Amino acid sequence: MEVRPRDAADRAAAEAFLTRHNTLRTARLGELVHPLDHPALIAEGDGEGLLGMLTYVPGRDWRQCEILTLHVDAQWHGAGTALIEAIGQLARRQ
Repeated sequence: MEVRPRDAADRAAAEAFLTRHNTLRTARLGELVHPLDHPALIAEGDGEGLLGMLTYVPGRDWRQCEILTLHVDAQWHGAGTALIEAIGQLARRQ
């Protein structure tokens, strides 16, 4: 499994993934927002495509980092854990 930042080439797959998980829009601080407008990490499997995605909202100067959405296609396969670990590492590096 590989975890990496979502890039422009992932747009269609990310949109389809969020659609399957009913989160093309989500509530944040009393308003509806579009997760695709925020940075994201994706988990991919060898030949399996997109296994999970985590969208996030970095705070000012990275003093905090809010997870906006976190979804995986299958539980207990490590994708969610890998995404959470990756965002924690990213936040610490900032």
